[in-house]
Amino acid sequence: MTIQNLIFTKSRMGIAGILLAILASGAYAAAPVSVASPGGKIKIVIQSEGGQLTWSVSRQDKAVLGAAPLGLTIDGKDIGHDATLGTPRTNAINEKYPIYGNHSEAVNHCNEIIVPIEAGGMKYELHARAFDDGAAVRLAVPLDDTAHTIASEATTWALPEVTSTWWARYDPSNEAIGQMGAFAGIPERTSLAVPLTMKDANGLYVSLTEANNDCFPDMGVQRDGNSFKAIFPA
Repeated sequence: MTIQNLIFTKSRMGIAGILLAILASGAYAAAPVSVASPGGKIKIVIQSEGGQLTWSVSRQDKAVLGAAPLGLTIDGKDIGHDATLGTPRTNAINEKYPIYGNHSEAVNHCNEIIVPIEAGGMKYELHARAFDDGAAVRLAVPLDDTAHTIASEATTWALPEVTSTWWARYDPSNEAIGQMGAFAGIPERTSLAVPLTMKDANGLYVSLTEANNDCFPDMGVQRDGNSFKAIFPA
């Protein structure tokens, strides 16, 4: 039996890629923008719905993550609000490098879309990467050398339907006991650790996690209905 797995991550540090193409012309685009994985299995859609920046993910035209907010609150302003999408550009990334663990070699093969965004006078970029077995998103915000406060994050994962879960409460020691069971057994508005893994109604195993952090605190998530929102409990 083949078990399909998807890893959905959120990353905060830039990685250089190879610029391939500039997409549609125009200063700012009202229509959603999207990127598909190299094999076409995964599709990420980025849009501004009523001014709220959102993302969604599908696999072979079946919803994996519903449209959900993205954003950071910087100096008291959520830059996911009043967001206008600019003209995107795309990268293709295909690299391998040695690692320790279950595999001796890591494969980083994806298509990336880089979307310039303006929100309330602040300009930044959204980077989304579509892999054949996962999706990743990050916000790249240029800040000067003066003090700034990043108070919270709006990034959310919206699961359409979940049957089974594997999870643990957030613990700074990373030694919390793992739990498994029905989705309803995950407590709401409680700090949870990542990765958090679920099985959806299509038999797909979905893991939510973070990656490639630099000078940023540990991320946890909180459940609210069928969604999980990024938090920083440490």
